[in-house]
Amino acid sequence: MKYIASQIRAINQKIDMILFFHGVPLGVGDGHYFPLMPSFEPRPASDDDFETNFNNGRLTMARKSSGPLRTPDAALVQIETGESFCNACLNALGYLARYLEQTISVPDRYEMSDRLPPNVVLHWNILALMDSRMDGCHLCTLISAHVPPRASQMMQHLRVELVLYSEKGSELRAEDTRLACALTPSSETERTSDNYRGLFKLRLWPSPKNDNIFPRQAPSGDCRLPSLLESSPRGKNTRSAKRMAIEWLDRCKNNHGGIHGACAAEDSSWLPTRLLDLSNAGPGGMVTVVCPGKRTELFTTQKTPYITLSHSWGNWQEAGLPRLLDENKDQYGQDGIRFDDLPLLFRDAIEIARWFEVRWLWIDSLCIIQNSPGMSDWAHEALLMCKVYKFGLLNISADDSYDARDGCFRDRLEAVVTPFKLRMANLERSWWVAMDERDVFDWVSAAPLSQRAWVFQERQLTRRALHFTKHEVFWECSAADPYCACETFPEGSPFSIRFLRMNKYEPSALLSGHDRNSKLRVWLSICEDFSAKALTFERDRLPALAGLASEFAPLFPRDRYVVGFWSSTLPEALLWSTEHTKRKPGLRDVYVAPTWSWLSSDSSVSFRVIPRSDHKLPCKVAEVRAIHVTPCSPSPFGTVQTDACIDLEGILRSIRVVQTRLPSDPTKWYNPDSTRKYQLFVDGRDWGKVYAMGDISYHPDNPGESVGKNSNDSQDKTVGESTEWSGYCFPVAVSRHSDHLRSRLVLEGLLLHKIDSQNVFKRVGMIGSYDEGALPVIYQLGDEVSEDEVRMVNRKIPILDPQINKRPVRQSDRPTEGSIEGHTDSSDEENKQESSSRNDAGPIGLYDIYQVRAESSFQKLSSSVIRII
Repeated sequence: MKYIASQIRAINQKIDMILFFHGVPLGVGDGHYFPLMPSFEPRPASDDDFETNFNNGRLTMARKSSGPLRTPDAALVQIETGESFCNACLNALGYLARYLEQTISVPDRYEMSDRLPPNVVLHWNILALMDSRMDGCHLCTLISAHVPPRASQMMQHLRVELVLYSEKGSELRAEDTRLACALTPSSETERTSDNYRGLFKLRLWPSPKNDNIFPRQAPSGDCRLPSLLESSPRGKNTRSAKRMAIEWLDRCKNNHGGIHGACAAEDSSWLPTRLLDLSNAGPGGMVTVVCPGKRTELFTTQKTPYITLSHSWGNWQEAGLPRLLDENKDQYGQDGIRFDDLPLLFRDAIEIARWFEVRWLWIDSLCIIQNSPGMSDWAHEALLMCKVYKFGLLNISADDSYDARDGCFRDRLEAVVTPFKLRMANLERSWWVAMDERDVFDWVSAAPLSQRAWVFQERQLTRRALHFTKHEVFWECSAADPYCACETFPEGSPFSIRFLRMNKYEPSALLSGHDRNSKLRVWLSICEDFSAKALTFERDRLPALAGLASEFAPLFPRDRYVVGFWSSTLPEALLWSTEHTKRKPGLRDVYVAPTWSWLSSDSSVSFRVIPRSDHKLPCKVAEVRAIHVTPCSPSPFGTVQTDACIDLEGILRSIRVVQTRLPSDPTKWYNPDSTRKYQLFVDGRDWGKVYAMGDISYHPDNPGESVGKNSNDSQDKTVGESTEWSGYCFPVAVSRHSDHLRSRLVLEGLLLHKIDSQNVFKRVGMIGSYDEGALPVIYQLGDEVSEDEVRMVNRKIPILDPQINKRPVRQSDRPTEGSIEGHTDSSDEENKQESSSRNDAGPIGLYDIYQVRAESSFQKLSSSVIRII
């Protein structure tokens, strides 16, 4: 029985190990580097043997030996900032100093067989790591903060390694060195990506070059501003960031370094409809809801500062979240709300507001009536969100809180936010060691609050934000660069990329000098990011974007905003596709947007309208004839009536898409991968061989969603659930995409489902045809046309030139029935002239300007006017 029990334990251990490593990205170097060589072992595994016991659910452990002793390598390193390091860490860092010397100083002296491995065993198991943490080792404390909870089930079977590498390639350089920490099975001898899990990375910043990033003490006689670190030692709770936060705001308000002009540019005397009065807030005190328009005696100064709060309502909203309601608004306005009855998050926000001596606080649940008749107050205030956050002094962002019970402040390990200075005596050089870019900013970008759509808008609109995360407090403002700071880097982030490219976008004042395409590119980036965010109620999707839309409206003074688009970008902007990364589903209890709008999708989306640098600008092959969208309020940015539709003129083709080869995972056949191949039938004719090399991209908006029946079909159709789909293709734009291998002609259009006999459709996806595969869609090809002839004609089509309509047109080039305009960066007057000429052009002929009309077998198709709802 003991043997069977031991075998069962071994099997369970193996299963736990597989589950622990399965599907986890390496993280070490983000794929740039993976150590193939066996790790250097500075000491025997027996040093980390423990006796363990569980008593009353508590783990007790004791080393079987005296623990690791220092090796000669340990003498090569010193910790200049005074933190305590265990012998195991000194041994490992000393070995890496020796490795760095070999690699940097004399890389050619050693044969490959003599080279040292870049990875070293730090601890033979996690028990040893935890033991060193309890003894106060700085590095072991830092590592333990990143060990996933699941690893506790395998504490004796996972070892800890350190890896030295470069982000910019295999060549290790002193100026670009990373130190990664990883877990791997203690018993594994063969190293593979399946048994190596990266935890986090540290970056080595050479000293004295980067001493200004990590100031500890100002030299005597130095008259510069006092160091934030000098005045604000880090504590065991994020509440200790108070003095840093005050300094950050003071520097911003005083335009420190001349980079904060945009932060103060939006100062205004405007005030929200309601604010919370904190003058009597505190234990036993009251918080009153005040209407500035009715209590003008309280707002005598020209500019009254107020602070806003961004938080997640979570699942607690109905159960206990204090809300302003029709039935309690008079009580909250006269008597107030008991401070002690407020949830922890609101009490913390009041404490933070008092750091800055601000009396007024805005919290959505207490400053908007949540159940007014017809939700009228909510609808009115939702359209004011732009001003509420734009004109606030500061926004408190409770990033790590799932709901208001969680609070803002967090206990944490000081080592996580405390850089240390490491000297390598053999190289006679020193480095500052601190968390690397991804691991620092993940605490904001991967926080629960960052996944919310309302909060995404709030972050973009506010001038200044104070982020309270799991491990530290971040400062973010609208200064040039953009500017951010945190407890690890209180003087400002030294990284060239902030927040993992999820920055605050530039305010209108900075965008106003940019060309039209630059503005559109920023807007589309905002839309793509917004589309990935979740809402409790999907009906809020348009209102949650309304503030940003109103902020961008002055940048497009002659444009009309329609359900997430600017009208001048249509129809090309209709070429969006879903990424099939589903958001957390909200309650789609009401109509949100027409199917042609990206806001109708419950997945994240990407746009094709503004191409990358290796793409030529697209030429339209369809035209907008009318847009019928009626807002539900006087504002064009909010919700719309359910009869919204768009009328387009262009070519409509009946098609059938057949997938001839399934991907490796048949449950996800709609995700494009290298194993998929298609056949395309256009008006019944099989052009499958044209697409045998994957020359078609097929993007259903909602795979598996039933779209009903076409008017001439007898069976229900389902998009993406099978390997075949029939419906209609409506081409929108054609362009050239170039890479280092070839230049490809690309025709992209909408997948449509017909819902009645009057040319009324709903969008169900997007489709792209490449090279000669574009011709059968856009032309009526004669029966005698061979695939070789199609390829020959395709080669005659040059790379599209968006300026083609600006040069003199030769008689041989001149179209007889129409032309194609491309996007330009022209002025409004030029756009107006182009629009006028476009309206007079008549039906569109795709290849007229490419001299292909002489091919009699390629008959132009007549255009149709369709309506998409």
